[in-house]
Amino acid sequence: MRIVYISLITILFPIIVYPQLTVLNPGLEGTPGSLFITPAPWDNCMPFGTFVAGVGDAATPDTQPGCYGVTLPPSEGVSYIGFGHIPNYNIVNPYLGVDEWQEGFSQELSSPMIANGCPYEFTIDLANGLTPDPWNSTGIQTTIGEVRVYGGFDFCSEEELLWSSGPVTNEQWETYNVEFIPNTNYTHISFQCVKTEKNAICAYLLADNITPIVNSPPFSDAGANIEICNNSIYLNANNLESGQTGSWSIISGNGNFIDINDPNTLVTNLEEGNNIFEWSVIAECSEEIGISEVNIFVYEEPEPNAGINQEICENFTYLNGNTLSDEEIGVWSIISGNGNFNDINDPNTLVTNLNVGINIFEWSISSTLCSEISDEVAINYVISNLASNAGNDQELCDTEALLNANIPGENENGIWNIISGTGVFFDDTDPNTLITNLSVGENILEWIISDPCESSASQINITVQELNVSIENVSNYNNYNITCSGLEDGFIELVPIGGYPPYLYSWVGPNNFISNNQNIYNLPSGLYECNILDNNGCEQFISIILNEPEPLDIEFIGSENLDCFNNPFINFNLINGIGSVEGIINTSWGETTNFIWNNTNQWYFEYNNFDQWNGTINVSATDANGCEANSETITVETWEDPFADFEMSSTDTIIFEPIEFIDYSTSDSPIINWLWDFGDGNVSNLENPIHLYENEGQYNICLTIQDENGCESKKCNIINIYENSYAYIPDIFTVNNDNINENFLPIIRGVLEDSYLMLIYDRWGKLLFSTTNHMKGWDGTHNGNIVTEDVYSYKISYITQSGKEKKYIGKVTLVK
Repeated sequence: MRIVYISLITILFPIIVYPQLTVLNPGLEGTPGSLFITPAPWDNCMPFGTFVAGVGDAATPDTQPGCYGVTLPPSEGVSYIGFGHIPNYNIVNPYLGVDEWQEGFSQELSSPMIANGCPYEFTIDLANGLTPDPWNSTGIQTTIGEVRVYGGFDFCSEEELLWSSGPVTNEQWETYNVEFIPNTNYTHISFQCVKTEKNAICAYLLADNITPIVNSPPFSDAGANIEICNNSIYLNANNLESGQTGSWSIISGNGNFIDINDPNTLVTNLEEGNNIFEWSVIAECSEEIGISEVNIFVYEEPEPNAGINQEICENFTYLNGNTLSDEEIGVWSIISGNGNFNDINDPNTLVTNLNVGINIFEWSISSTLCSEISDEVAINYVISNLASNAGNDQELCDTEALLNANIPGENENGIWNIISGTGVFFDDTDPNTLITNLSVGENILEWIISDPCESSASQINITVQELNVSIENVSNYNNYNITCSGLEDGFIELVPIGGYPPYLYSWVGPNNFISNNQNIYNLPSGLYECNILDNNGCEQFISIILNEPEPLDIEFIGSENLDCFNNPFINFNLINGIGSVEGIINTSWGETTNFIWNNTNQWYFEYNNFDQWNGTINVSATDANGCEANSETITVETWEDPFADFEMSSTDTIIFEPIEFIDYSTSDSPIINWLWDFGDGNVSNLENPIHLYENEGQYNICLTIQDENGCESKKCNIINIYENSYAYIPDIFTVNNDNINENFLPIIRGVLEDSYLMLIYDRWGKLLFSTTNHMKGWDGTHNGNIVTEDVYSYKISYITQSGKEKKYIGKVTLVK
């Protein structure tokens, strides 16, 4: 199994990316050889209260190389840290008064660790210092120690042990991978040296090149490589943690995953040989993907082949199983029958002492991983006892026959051959097969029965005398078998060939026709069938249809009488007819026209072909077969032109006075349309309309008529229309109760409704009376009293019905 970690280039799943954690001066750079100097900004983590004589509180990790005889070059940069552990320093020098010494260094992280269950990792280069004791007089040397990494909330705090290196035994730099999952979001990290040998007095380690603290790639284990013999298996990758997603993919080979995200999915359709699959794991808290591979090697499943079946004439034979590969084992066994194998493991062994009949042997192959698989072969030991009987000879009148040879026995095969003549076997191995396409005359066939040892043959003779009857002659009248529709002048003549005379003819046809004659005559159209039978019972059937032309007919399409358009015609169409058709047109007034009709177009003629157009017309025709047709008799007429005329109830009148217009037009053909034009923009289609004019003036009135033939006539007359307004205004009236001229009432005609106004004034201009009713006059009173006898003024205005404004101003005298 190979485990690989790669950086994520294309993000296939949504993930949460946490920032990397960094420290300042991760290379632990300082001044080499600085004793008791921790490279800034790292903080010294000697236990608080420690005092070393001659050094005081400044005893700390050292900036190496160069102190205590340490000469190992840095793994990165120009310097690194050396730090040690002496649990009881008084053992070394009791006069210093130091009973505890444990060096370390610490720093605040660029951002807190996230305690989300996801692992962090970084690397640090470590080596064992193995330096002589700084006080050489003691003769004590440093021994093996380990590095412990703590997380906390302050410098040098030891809230949680995150990681321990174990004994650092290497004297040269080695890179250690630090992995841990914090339980709390720590803000600080510290590194401490701890001795690992129980009886050692001290330990001294070297540290360099701390990489950024990042979330580690998720763990991926695709499982152990497997060798199998079948093409499917359940995979066995590591189970996923919360926040992780895994997926399978194919690196090489083939396979169909039931669920690509299931670490234990079933994979099918594996191909033989190597099938390498990759298990990729991504996590929400890492930018990297954990990848591992597994190889499923599929061995080729044994494919036994016991060889082809054999039919033999002796009781021994060599078998022919397929050759084995190096890791395969083969063995022969008896399924049925009998046999002695010379070597049961030899695919081509000799087998003897076979039973008569079928002996079945099994060739089984197995391998280390694959189960046993078998194939069978049948060895048929045959003892010959053959007999062939092709059946009886046949005399036929048809070119096909059903054969009747004997059926082959067990382990025997039969086949037909043609010795002479022709023929096509439906199945040449069937003793009772159908043979077709036999030649007329003699056909010799052979039936051969054989087994693996020998063969036997026999023959039959099939003689064919085929009856063939053809139609020698049939009636033809310009490509029709009957001259005209409904006639009976067709005939059919036959010629028999082959078969065995004499022949018997049986005719049937339309209208219960029957006949036993070879040739038949005076036939109407229809289907005729004849069954011909020769002396040996061979028969042939003949069918023919005698056709007749469609009836010749003359179709009347239309006609037009003579009228004002001067275009009378009669239109005929000839229907059907054979070849060139001759025709004649007869009129009741004694004129005739001959024509030749060479196609199916309509034959058309104008009235000016004749001297007159009044009477009846008939058309007759005869075609090339002598068929005749006559048209119906058509009546034609001549129409006189229409004449328009009318009268008016008045030729001089006033506006808004109804005028009657009376039609006095005459026509030989019924009049169907009237069009009156009254000259004022108005028209009418009535025969006798009534119209009134709204404006005075002279108008030209025209009547246009149209008869059934479309012929027209027009006549026009003049009418004068005068203004219809009239006014009479008296200049005196009396108020004396004699009921004569008691009111001042002007007589007005042609007033437009609601336009009338009359005002009465005295000589000083005082308004005495007013009205808008032209039928109401002034009775000479004002405020209920009769005014004095005097002369009074009036003003009268109105609008006439023709839209003119009228005004009258004058005087009227009131007399008592």
